[in-house]
Amino acid sequence: MKKLILFITGMVCLATCLHAQSPPEIKSLSIGDTVPDVVFNEVMNYPAKTAKLSDFQNKKLIILDFWSTSCSACIGYFPHMQSLSRQFKNDLQIILVNGNTRIWHDNPPKIERVLKNLKDRSGVTIRLPIVLNCEILDQYFPRRTIPHEVWISNNGVVLAITGAEEVTAGNIKDIIEGKKVTMRMKKDVFFDIGHRQLSALVYGANSLSGQSISSSLLYKGQIDGLGSRMGLRGSDGIADTLYTGMYVTNMPFLYLYQLAYQNLMQFLPNRIIIETRDSADFRYNGYRDSSWYSQVYSYDINVPPVSRQKMMEYMQRDLERTFHTKVTDQKRRIKCWVLKSTPYADKSITKGGKTDYMMGREDKPKYVRNFPVSELVKELNLNYFKIPVIDETGLKKNVDINMPDTLSPGNIIQALESAGFEVQETWRTINVAVISDNK
Repeated sequence: MKKLILFITGMVCLATCLHAQSPPEIKSLSIGDTVPDVVFNEVMNYPAKTAKLSDFQNKKLIILDFWSTSCSACIGYFPHMQSLSRQFKNDLQIILVNGNTRIWHDNPPKIERVLKNLKDRSGVTIRLPIVLNCEILDQYFPRRTIPHEVWISNNGVVLAITGAEEVTAGNIKDIIEGKKVTMRMKKDVFFDIGHRQLSALVYGANSLSGQSISSSLLYKGQIDGLGSRMGLRGSDGIADTLYTGMYVTNMPFLYLYQLAYQNLMQFLPNRIIIETRDSADFRYNGYRDSSWYSQVYSYDINVPPVSRQKMMEYMQRDLERTFHTKVTDQKRRIKCWVLKSTPYADKSITKGGKTDYMMGREDKPKYVRNFPVSELVKELNLNYFKIPVIDETGLKKNVDINMPDTLSPGNIIQALESAGFEVQETWRTINVAVISDNK
């Protein structure tokens, strides 16, 4: 038996349950296969309670979007899917397939709550048909992570199996028009990285049968099926503070450095200065951009029992040896945005009520209510501004501020100024972390 500590992030969601009972064996389908006329015995958002796949084949293209209520990334895509459905209403049918419904304890009332919450936040009503408890689809299209998209022609042939990032207006238009489309296919691996070393997956049949005593591996590019996560490995009989391995899968390059160099975690991303020859490696456009497949990294290390701190030191050496970099804390005079209060800011002092932060991608309208200025500035630094924003308002009271629908730095500054604040671009000497070449 192994002990395992696991941390999961929200870029893609793990779709399987460790203790799920396997359904009867049915051959899975792949690209080029024909999907039988599956019967959907439980359907929401549809005129009838049941349906068949052929009921939707009057459209040129069908996309099965596998999801669950536990997957926030999946739900975040729903407004996008609804918008595409409207744009291509005569040629496209998107079906939201609630995969492994029983495993995740999903049901119509739970799904209705999710859709209501999404509408409250985004203003978008999801009208796409939702299929529940369709185990045959789960068996035809097994997966380790969701969202998971199956593209089917109007004669039932599987055209592609992709991640949600490939579901774009351009790709849909090309397929409908019969053009050749280049998309990255999603091929989930069924691999227990919590108890096996990544090298066994990377090298496959060429792996030796013996057990490695010490090794590390760094891999660039998306590994489908492993999700975006970090975990520590250990064995029974070893003290809880000692570990024999660690893995990171499908994470941005900067995250590897933040994990290895714990002091980086105290710096917001726009206070981490990159001065390396390969600075482009540190750029990350987010999980909704299809370019993220090539921007993520996986790391695996296997060692005799050591503390977590020692494990991180080993990881530091691997990064230093591979990329010839160093990490230092410095004080530097750099350009910043400085937020100051004016007498007109009194109008933004909160009128009370619950604390609310509505600045997510799908939130409409966007605003903060009864929200601390310090926390707002932190969110601006985390998500919207490439140069640091410094809070010099001195305000201790919470604020109510309406934000623009498009959250660009310029639009946010206008909203803050309308709320009675002054935003000034200037220079300040502040603490920063610097990742640089180790010459």
